[in-house]
Amino acid sequence: VPVSGVGFVEQYFGAQNHDFRTMLGGVSEVVLRNVEAVYPLAPSRQHLVELAVSREFESVMEGMPTDAFVEGLIRPVRAITDRQGKGWRSMGLLLASAVVRGSPAGL
Repeated sequence: VPVSGVGFVEQYFGAQNHDFRTMLGGVSEVVLRNVEAVYPLAPSRQHLVELAVSREFESVMEGMPTDAFVEGLIRPVRAITDRQGKGWRSMGLLLASAVVRGSPAGL
């Protein structure tokens, strides 16, 4: 039977992924692990330098309080990602609306 129109194909990437949910769980695990590596809640001095400036500008970091950096930049990102899955979909909707010049306040 001929088929026409728009369609979608799902690929589960490997034998360990039996269905779409399993694949999403695997993706989620990788993303969370990488977010934690890039945005640690207790960053080392070198990690802070790499996040905030770069090695050639390390001197401007003198006196910057680590806790202010973590609270202002790292914790907000982690608050969203650490919720996982459905816990941050509403935030995603509001951000997506703002990106296309929608009115997130009305949502």
